[in-house]
Amino acid sequence: DCYINRGVTILDTGYVRIGDRVLVGPNVQLMGATHPLHFELRNGTKGPEMGSEITIGDDCWLGAGALIFGGITIGKGCVVGA
Repeated sequence: DCYINRGVTILDTGYVRIGDRVLVGPNVQLMGATHPLHFELRNGTKGPEMGSEITIGDDCWLGAGALIFGGITIGKGCVVGA
């Protein structure tokens, strides 16, 4: 089980794994999606969207407003401050 507060955004272009007993504070953003950095590849709204995995271990606490990007693993028992 986990608790996800209000205003949380999860962009899940890649897998987002949330462990047991995780607390997710208000307005946390889990941003697994991204776009190419080069403007020609990005091509406005016609370019690709890519994604990376986010893994949050058991017993973690993501404080209010925390921003977690793709490719990140947060280990068991960690606290991420705002």
